[in-house]
Amino acid sequence: MAAKMKVLVASAPRSGGTWLFNATRLILGSQGGEVHGAWCNDYNHDHPADYHVVKAHETRQVMFEPSAILTTHREIFERMASLIRMGWLKNTPSAILSGYHDQKRLYDAWKDRSSLEIEYATIVDAPAEAIKAIANVLNMDLSDQQAVDIADQVRNIETPKEGSYDRVTLLHKAHRDGGAETAMTAQQLRDIVANAA
Repeated sequence: MAAKMKVLVASAPRSGGTWLFNATRLILGSQGGEVHGAWCNDYNHDHPADYHVVKAHETRQVMFEPSAILTTHREIFERMASLIRMGWLKNTPSAILSGYHDQKRLYDAWKDRSSLEIEYATIVDAPAEAIKAIANVLNMDLSDQQAVDIADQVRNIETPKEGSYDRVTLLHKAHRDGGAETAMTAQQLRDIVANAA
């Protein structure tokens, strides 16, 4: 039997997409059906679950027609600083300039296709509000208390101690930080890109 709903979480890396993925799969799971959540490379189109939630970054990674596309927005230099912290972007002027254009391309590829865009600041400062917005766009009934409970569940997901990423939550080792290091590096990146213009 085909899934009732296939939700695509499409985001530029380090913009809150993993939070959005987990929030979405927990919202759908709260409705009583089975959820198949996966990174695009692990996605099983034929999985019998009621709901499918798939995360991707590039448009070429998506080989199905989603019922809804959920996206995030985070300031580009904060994203890049987080990529550097994770070791996924080299901290050199040439890599930074290339990364800037790549990050801009990824965000632009999804923004006009988005059914709902969640601000990174809302994820950090008002996660239950973000969860209510997700439920609303998916036509799911969710009480204020359920939204708070799901926000707590997402916040309490543990990051893996080893391996590349957890195949259920899609979290990586050192996925989260306090934000101070990212904020400092983001300002340095703004200066590098501005000076190169």
